[in-house]
Amino acid sequence: MQVVQLRKTSARKHLSDTWGMPSPQPPANTGVHDASRAVAELAGQLIDSLDTAEALAALLKGLRSFVEIENLIVFSYRQGFAADLVFTSLDFDYLALQMAPYTSGLYLLDPFYIADTADGVVGLVRLEDVAPEDFRQSEFYLQFYEAVNVLDELHFIVRLEPGRSVHVFVEREARRFDGSDVAMLAALEPLVSSFICKHWQWRDRSRADTGVSPIHAIGGIEGVIRNMRPGQLTPRESEVIGLSLRGHSSKLIAHQLGISEGTVTNHKRNVYEKLGIHSQSQLFSLFLTTLAADSAPPA
Repeated sequence: MQVVQLRKTSARKHLSDTWGMPSPQPPANTGVHDASRAVAELAGQLIDSLDTAEALAALLKGLRSFVEIENLIVFSYRQGFAADLVFTSLDFDYLALQMAPYTSGLYLLDPFYIADTADGVVGLVRLEDVAPEDFRQSEFYLQFYEAVNVLDELHFIVRLEPGRSVHVFVEREARRFDGSDVAMLAALEPLVSSFICKHWQWRDRSRADTGVSPIHAIGGIEGVIRNMRPGQLTPRESEVIGLSLRGHSSKLIAHQLGISEGTVTNHKRNVYEKLGIHSQSQLFSLFLTTLAADSAPPA
């Protein structure tokens, strides 16, 4: 099973087509007074749109007045439920279709999601801040991220309550965010987080998230791994394979678990024999197959 190539550029349709917004322009150099006024104006615009369906479009427009942003995507995560694509500056229906494997459970391997749920990270986060050292050699990266055609990505991670959060993806395809871009977004983070929290109160009142489906019998990454061959994998084997799928090297796995690299290698060899596979690519395919079965509603 292969992950479809997500968010192909040829199928992109930016928000300017739908909402009549101008293409993003680099922010002009402004003084402290002008910058303060611009932030105040953004706050006012967000307040005006807070309890409306146009709130996230207003957020995109406001952020683009400070930093050049090509794509903005908003996902809502709730423990025990599929990830919910709430908003995008791309073609929504196309993106929702192409992101189906991700929303159905593949997000469990997303470094941003892991940083949020496992490590309690909130605020503005860049991929290299949270990705394991071998993430770019992982099958998740090779079959998901590498095909996305996004050069640089940051997330505003907003915690709504325990087990529930919102991620605002900020992306560029042509060039990376530089230090001044990241500093500006970091300065705006408290405003963005407060806005998302308040807007989600309105969304909850308007029952905007009721279409999200529960995910059945996942139990996290290790739960999916155990279900590959129920009753055959030991807890330590599941743990080693889970870290490997996330993009951790054998050296780091050994350090985290307090075992030798040779023991890590032996655990991987034993798992491959039990599963009847011979490569990390086959392991990832089996993970996806099991994930799809676990995510399906019971008959």
